[in-house]
Amino acid sequence: MDNDVLLQDSFNLLSFISVVFVSLSALTGAYCVLFSFAVWSTYRQAGKAYTQLRVVTIVLFVVIFLHYIARAVDFHQHRSLLNSNNVLNPWSTPVNFISSSTSTLAGLISDGLLAWRFYVIFNRARWTLYVPWLAILCNAMLGFAADCLIFGASRGPQYAERFEKLQLQLDAVWGWAMLVINSVLTGLIIWRITHSSRLSRGQPYATVIEAIIESALVTWFGLLVYGISTVAPTGHITTHLDVGFVMVCILPIFFGISQCLITTRLALAGQSSTVRQPIVSGYSSRLRTRNSSLAVREIAVEMHSAVEARTREGSLVDQKSATDICDNV
Repeated sequence: MDNDVLLQDSFNLLSFISVVFVSLSALTGAYCVLFSFAVWSTYRQAGKAYTQLRVVTIVLFVVIFLHYIARAVDFHQHRSLLNSNNVLNPWSTPVNFISSSTSTLAGLISDGLLAWRFYVIFNRARWTLYVPWLAILCNAMLGFAADCLIFGASRGPQYAERFEKLQLQLDAVWGWAMLVINSVLTGLIIWRITHSSRLSRGQPYATVIEAIIESALVTWFGLLVYGISTVAPTGHITTHLDVGFVMVCILPIFFGISQCLITTRLALAGQSSTVRQPIVSGYSSRLRTRNSSLAVREIAVEMHSAVEARTREGSLVDQKSATDICDNV
């Protein structure tokens, strides 16, 4: 009887892990396609910022690929219920650490790019650099601290329950904090672009705003479902049979897809679209008189659609094309 129950539990576990791994593989395949488009689109543009963005995109891809490999090895190790309960497996600790730490690192890279856009769009004010990065680094340290608790839990059964519970609590705080940081920074970026465009009597820069919203929605969806799963009655990632485990496996891929979407969209839009009015990213640039000079705002989208304004004096200047605006994405 016991053997039949154990066999049935093992079969249920294998079925669940197979479904999770297929979902993870499908999302990874979609991410690889988007990654190829993102790299290709940046190669079509010249500029140092495009090169830097391409490097960051490749680094994020390597991190997510390591996460996928670690999860694949973990699924292979947990093909039976007995192996999944063996916390002292010599390979389980490093594999679990790589899986968890790559999730934290991918989130750090994604938030770092968002913070850089925020910094440049707000005219490189010092507070816009230190405040977001302080929050992001503190949250990343919280995530890495939770990852390191894996080694404490592997010391023995007497440590496992205590450290695993603390790790799950820290992971939940990390996920919710990242959701708040992304929401605040993205909201302020969209407000700044829209408000500055209206001040200059121009139309809102729809391409940038739509790209930012699309990118943010992908990240928000992953973080929100992950956050909800951490507080669900059957969640907390305590077993392989809940939503929390599924989301912790696929969460980094949402960061990668978000990055590739905004990179590809802006890079391609820079070649095919035109802008009716340049975006003004400050309060000093206004129309004074018909015979006075018009302040020209040169938008350099650095690293990730970052918008920077430089004021010049002179006569009325022809409007820039979207290629100029999307340069150095």
